[in-house]
Amino acid sequence: MMFRTCSSLLVCATLTACAYTPPTLTNRLDIRQVPYTPDSGTVAIRCGKLLDGYTDTAQDNVLVVIRDGRIQKLMPGASRGDATRTHVPVLDLSGYTCLPGLIDMHTHLTDRPEDTADLTVYFSRPAEETLRLSKENAAATLLAGFTSVRNVGTYVLGEDTALRDQINAGKALGPRMQASGPYLTIPHGGGDLYIPDFKEPADNERFHAGVARDPEGFRERAEFLVDAIHNDRGYAKIRKALANQFDPGTREPDIQVTDVNFAGDRSLVLTHTVRNAIPLVEADARAVVQHISDLWGHRVELVGTDSEGGARLYAYDATPRS
Repeated sequence: MMFRTCSSLLVCATLTACAYTPPTLTNRLDIRQVPYTPDSGTVAIRCGKLLDGYTDTAQDNVLVVIRDGRIQKLMPGASRGDATRTHVPVLDLSGYTCLPGLIDMHTHLTDRPEDTADLTVYFSRPAEETLRLSKENAAATLLAGFTSVRNVGTYVLGEDTALRDQINAGKALGPRMQASGPYLTIPHGGGDLYIPDFKEPADNERFHAGVARDPEGFRERAEFLVDAIHNDRGYAKIRKALANQFDPGTREPDIQVTDVNFAGDRSLVLTHTVRNAIPLVEADARAVVQHISDLWGHRVELVGTDSEGGARLYAYDATPRS
């Protein structure tokens, strides 16, 4: 579970406006107003307990500082004073437990359970009404704690991508969506919107966009749907991520010496470039920083920065033990 994936509480909080307001502790922030810029909020969240997804124990009194939609740092054992000193709006969840956002691997956000009782509704329901219902499902999913979903099929071409695009544009409240598009199936097979003796409208192609009869037909359908659902930029990112799985350089921590104060206190700064949102194990990192400081004989700081945006994620420092 990637640490950059915020909890449902954390992600919802990042939807707040970025404008500065006097820092106060509050258990309520306005997070449901649209339009907004996704992943752009700045807020500090005071968690009574935090499950980070890496260990099997909860940390107490953790302050999570989010700037411009990204977790900047965690402050275990933080006090109310630490929260106010961040000079950003503070969401006080000290009576609650925070955790990384959940991922639902099988959703149909554009459908309602009762729709399967009478499939003719898909032929008659306007696209605007479908989008309205989809937005309700998406908002309920996010507020239930799911920050990412795989939407694994629709009966009508374009319904899931319309919802995804609304969320990405900040016009709807919802989780990040991976959309698969219409079902790939045979004529009258599962996923094909076929109703015996029902007269379909003349423009019925969008109800059978994934239907094919042979291997070549399925190849053509799949290529068409890929073009319809995804863009080149998105697939270039996926191809790069898959290629990086086989690159040893992306699996080993990238830590470099980035600054030495030779003219002053001879302090040393190391920078860890965090890839794929995977940080160092804190206990190990602190132990290594302490060992380096003992060897160097002066203060040493290790800073973790995001490989994509360069945001400062965490920092550990140590001075030589006597």
